[in-house]
Amino acid sequence: MKGVEKITERILAEANEAANSAKSEAEAKAKEILEEFEARAKQTYEQKVDDGRTEAAAAAERKVRTAKLQAKKDILGTKQEFIDKAYTIAQEAILAMPEAEYIDLLAKKACGASISGEEAVILNEDDKSALGQKVVEAANTLLAAAGKKASLTLSDETANMIGGLFLKKDDVSVNCSIDSIIGTFREDMDVKVAKVLFRSEERRVGK
Repeated sequence: MKGVEKITERILAEANEAANSAKSEAEAKAKEILEEFEARAKQTYEQKVDDGRTEAAAAAERKVRTAKLQAKKDILGTKQEFIDKAYTIAQEAILAMPEAEYIDLLAKKACGASISGEEAVILNEDDKSALGQKVVEAANTLLAAAGKKASLTLSDETANMIGGLFLKKDDVSVNCSIDSIIGTFREDMDVKVAKVLFRSEERRVGK
């Protein structure tokens, strides 16, 4: 029986040793897996943090770009309002001219626009009744001085406009209204007017 017991004890000892060895290997493997998992988790976390920071920075940059674009639109809108106002003031200034200066302006426009020297001068109702004949006479004087035919006449027609005149002969009409006078050079003048109106702003931006 003792021989059997010894064998049994040896088997148990070997089994216990094998179990301890397996346990140690399992613990080492588990530790290795855990360390690898923690490293990957840390890397994933850091990547997500970096991605989050990148996305946040991109979102902030988009908001800044949008805000700048809106600011530019607002500034351009404000500038356009001031430019429109400047031309409205110009119209009002022309209409507020002393009568002699206004007649001279219209006469020069009629003289410059006349082709045959025989056109009819069309004014608005108020200008026609107040100074129509004076405009025609002044325009004919200018045409004669330039050596051109001077036979402009005052039309019985009137035009719906704030000021200025039309020259008409047969089916040909030349627009010399105040709106047209200002409109012809407005496109070229817009930049110049904007520079004058916003010169102080440009200086501030340049600092």
